[in-house]
Amino acid sequence: CGFTALARQLAPLEVVALINELFGRFDALADKYGVYKVETVGDAYIAAQAEPHLTEQHSALTVLLFGLDMVAACNDWTGNGGTQLNLRVGIHSGACVGGIVGRAMQRYHLFGDLMSVVEVIES
Repeated sequence: CGFTALARQLAPLEVVALINELFGRFDALADKYGVYKVETVGDAYIAAQAEPHLTEQHSALTVLLFGLDMVAACNDWTGNGGTQLNLRVGIHSGACVGGIVGRAMQRYHLFGDLMSVVEVIES
């Protein structure tokens, strides 16, 4: 089942609890793999890994493993009594810049062609 279809069947607080549970698992994986959680938009979890020099700890492989573990975490959640939920993971690499934007509720945001592709992958 897709998230939008599932969310239609749940009360708003149940949707928040579901997202919190899954995204909490994803946050733990982000810490494990050294991936930065950029933002969440609705049911999208957007993460990045930026490192000027590729190393064994900071590489495309670690991002791939992060994505695979996200799928495993979702399947584990489903297996523990959660509703069957489909998860898509998209991976892309490219240049971007980051900076803090805004005066009220400042946040770190990434910009560039990479983020444009991420938006297409997400949709």
